[in-house]
Amino acid sequence: ASLEYLGENIACYKKWYELKSKRGWSDLIELTRVLDQYPESVDSVLDVYSTLWMLALNNTLVNLDSYTGALGHNYYLFKPRGGVFIPLMWDMNLSFGGFQMAAKNQKVELDKLSTLDPFLHADPPAPERPLISRLLAQPLYRKVYVRMIRTILDDFFIRKDYLKIARQFQELISPAVLSEEGRIYAFEDFEGSLHGTAKVKGGELIGIAELMEERTKFLLRHPAFQFKSPEYRSHLVMPAGGTYQVNLRTSDADRAWLYFRSNRKNAFRKVEMQLLEQGRWQVMLDPMPEGGEGFFVLENEDAAAIWPDRAPKSIFRIGIE
Repeated sequence: ASLEYLGENIACYKKWYELKSKRGWSDLIELTRVLDQYPESVDSVLDVYSTLWMLALNNTLVNLDSYTGALGHNYYLFKPRGGVFIPLMWDMNLSFGGFQMAAKNQKVELDKLSTLDPFLHADPPAPERPLISRLLAQPLYRKVYVRMIRTILDDFFIRKDYLKIARQFQELISPAVLSEEGRIYAFEDFEGSLHGTAKVKGGELIGIAELMEERTKFLLRHPAFQFKSPEYRSHLVMPAGGTYQVNLRTSDADRAWLYFRSNRKNAFRKVEMQLLEQGRWQVMLDPMPEGGEGFFVLENEDAAAIWPDRAPKSIFRIGIE
């Protein structure tokens, strides 16, 4: 389910995809065709920013039992009426290096998992992973992807908050693990697996902290993460003669875009903002009913940022409160 374009014959896709609705094959084929032939227009058929979050999370967590790994699977595509395809992550139980195949005949050894390339399948571009190779070939999306990985690190790994969460889950399920019949590992290995490699039938599983402490250091040292990102300062939305005037203040940004939609069922539309003076941007929008919402994308020569930091899951209101 790699989203490679296989031509216009539906039969070519039925072997690889399972349709959960009464119709949708033509929509899927169109997505693969645009991704293959017109990648610069892929936002017309795909929620690119939600997709970049999926790719960033898969790579950061070394979740290779996913689109990012050898099998290119374990995700859903959901297309709301009047919207674009949105990826939904699924089956993440082998995250943190639990599955080691990055590509066909390419196993990542335990001591190499922490240094998994953040641009796996993008440098060099892998035609069998167009969702990665086509998106990350576009400079803005590549910069946003890097910023998303940094946000994931900031939220969970730099301050080691993930360890608190992991301990809570470990304590919660310990009684069930202890009483489980037919385990593939000893209870002592379960207890120690948060920090160290565990022995299992058929091999070993790297410890979560053992992996992520080194992976966090590796990513923070990676050349792609050394650039100064543009920063959001503030914004103001004002009614102006039947339209909306959106004002934005930034630092270290050379370009700025507003992504907006009138309601959650619609796809985001993109408009480039006008630079008024250093750090001050503006754009005029047609009236939207109450409930209009959006997010900003900022770019400079080396890096990019989005605001709110977790957009499009987090957005700001454009319509009048």
